[in-house]
Amino acid sequence: MLNQISTVFSVGFGLIWLREHFTPMQLVGTAIAIVGSFIIAYQPDARLQWGALLIIVGSFCYSLHFAVVKRQGNTIDFLNFFFYRVLSTALVLFLSAAGRQVLTWPSAQGWLIILLTATVDVTISRFFYYQALRRLKLSLLSVISTLSPVAAVVWAFLLFGTLATGQQLLGGAGVLLG
Repeated sequence: MLNQISTVFSVGFGLIWLREHFTPMQLVGTAIAIVGSFIIAYQPDARLQWGALLIIVGSFCYSLHFAVVKRQGNTIDFLNFFFYRVLSTALVLFLSAAGRQVLTWPSAQGWLIILLTATVDVTISRFFYYQALRRLKLSLLSVISTLSPVAAVVWAFLLFGTLATGQQLLGGAGVLLG
């Protein structure tokens, strides 16, 4: 649930730092969509500890990253930016795994999953996200991104037959209504 706060941060960066504007109806829709995404992600037994603080700080940094890309996007060569973003992420993950001594060589099936995930999640989804970021306001794109938990509920049903809970359905309706 705490990761959903990135929407609030991104809307804030868009409206305050990038000086984007919403109509009153868009503000109402944004509030409804944000509440809906929090309802989907809410876990009553979650405890606020250091991990929660790390999630909030990470969400803030992620939102700041997108705000900087939005502001400087026209001056950045996309291919170079994307290459160095993926390289730095891979390096941090490698150092983290090596530092904790949990670095292992993946099996053949593991490499297949890594390749599929890298292709779909990292390459394709990020390409479309950054293209949308260049064309849309950051604040609007952040609100549209609240559809992510709704899509996760749909994919969970399609891939695993997992039925949505009443809470997830209520939150999804809020997101779609917003």
